[in-house]
Amino acid sequence: MTLRQATDVRLDELDRDVLQRAEDFIHGAVHCWSKNHPGEWFSVSALLGGGHRHWDGTPLQALHDRHVSSGQSDAAAFEAAAADAGRLLLDVLSRDARDFDSDKSQPGGVRYRWVH
Repeated sequence: MTLRQATDVRLDELDRDVLQRAEDFIHGAVHCWSKNHPGEWFSVSALLGGGHRHWDGTPLQALHDRHVSSGQSDAAAFEAAAADAGRLLLDVLSRDARDFDSDKSQPGGVRYRWVH
């Protein structure tokens, strides 16, 4: 299944420059994955979770901080920021010049792969 058009993710509490840096960071992660794991599926958790879940010092920290600022616990803010990152990932992939497939059939969320 080819990805739908850009989702125009809006995170109103974030400055447009901050949001652009987060999108650029995610785009870099996708590029790195696609280069090093051609044809393999990836998910937001594969790119930005697990050993990569410590976002301090990255543009993604702003996603977490906005939820903490709204009064959420650290754990709830982490989950909400991960959902934000997933929406940004879809937005980044839908605007990429390359084609990506998506698959929702596996547990753990949507996964993607570069179609080349």
